[in-house]
Amino acid sequence: FNQIKGVNDTTGKIFRLYKSAFNRFPDRDGLAYWIKMNKSGENSFRQTAESFINSTEFLALFAKSPKDDEYLTSLYENVLDREPDIEGLSYWSNQLQSSNETRAEILIGFSESNENISYFNNLLNI
Repeated sequence: FNQIKGVNDTTGKIFRLYKSAFNRFPDRDGLAYWIKMNKSGENSFRQTAESFINSTEFLALFAKSPKDDEYLTSLYENVLDREPDIEGLSYWSNQLQSSNETRAEILIGFSESNENISYFNNLLNI
């Protein structure tokens, strides 16, 4: 993971988003591609999250049209490696139902959560 330059750097954010979306570490070329797309401004972080959500790999993990609670529960399990807490699940469910946030924005929320960043720091010894 020598491409990762820091927690708040684009490289760290893309790494976390990749891991959050696909429940696996990014491959070297894929990580380099998405870092380049974001650093060049060709894609925003949100556009990258949307691309991940629309990918074949993501759809295979999350099914084509999971119900909101199924989607959110999968994020808790894949990103945070735990069951959802009642308050958190209720919050994210309300965000989706009220259209305050899209699924891509919620993926980013999980990816950039303090809980996930802490895991990332421990993983890479930052």
